[in-house]
Amino acid sequence: MSEIPIDLVRRNYEVNVFGSLALTQGFIRRWVEQKKAGKIVFTSSMGGLFTPPGYGIYVFFEQIGFRPARAFVIVASLTEILSGLLVGLGLLGPIGPALMLSVLIVAGVSVHWPNGLFVASNGIEHAVIFAAGAFALALTGPGLFSLDAALGLQSLWTSGVASVAITIAVIGGVANLAARRPLSENATN
Repeated sequence: MSEIPIDLVRRNYEVNVFGSLALTQGFIRRWVEQKKAGKIVFTSSMGGLFTPPGYGIYVFFEQIGFRPARAFVIVASLTEILSGLLVGLGLLGPIGPALMLSVLIVAGVSVHWPNGLFVASNGIEHAVIFAAGAFALALTGPGLFSLDAALGLQSLWTSGVASVAITIAVIGGVANLAARRPLSENATN
């Protein structure tokens, strides 16, 4: 912590906290004025790909035992980005949701499990709900308004293919967890 320049912390908060808040407030004001409804989704954990080593998500990954942290940060970030794009576009059937599931397994076990069930205490509730959604989406497919439907790919995604994608996702998540090397009690004191 002592080696992190305070200016870097301030700039990071200015962009990632206050910038996001200002943008969100602007959209909310506009929606209220126009009497529109909408949803705002934050995907801040993808910022790990763009955070300089020695700060932010990199340090967090080190603390929870994912070393070398840089490699884990890059893989986690790219997996989240790719899964979000595939799910958002409705492309490649169960692959996007399966990638999402693998990330949620890792996050749920390594970060949230020790904190109990409820999200108010940073528990596993949130990860379980999203994982269930990813699981269901992998089995049901992206639907009529998707690139898969537009490209005629829906018939490729059978329940067998979805099951294989889910199985690979679970194995990938468990393998990622098995690769963790948590700091020993002595190393943190």
